[in-house]
Amino acid sequence: FPSHDIYALISKIPLVFPAQDEERCAFSLMKSVALSCEVLKKKIRKDPSFDFTHRLEQSLKPVLMNYFDLLYQLDISIKEVVDENIEKVSSRFSRGLIKGSGDLR
Repeated sequence: FPSHDIYALISKIPLVFPAQDEERCAFSLMKSVALSCEVLKKKIRKDPSFDFTHRLEQSLKPVLMNYFDLLYQLDISIKEVVDENIEKVSSRFSRGLIKGSGDLR
């Protein structure tokens, strides 16, 4: 499994001080993801006047902020999430199952 220093990347993300409850955090996350999907849709449609890289970067900042807010509200550490995901993907990789989609890759 390719090794990436995910913790070094995460440490560069500024701390967020949540001011919302779990439900508001969840709705904020859904809204910010939807806005990022709009940016991706424009890329797929190949709009030549659209500055994709800048717009995607700007749209993903609220996604991360809202994601971390929700984790904070649910008392889940980002390290826990990353560790579990790395374990899952490493297991799939070692079994030669990284090919398609879902758990049966």
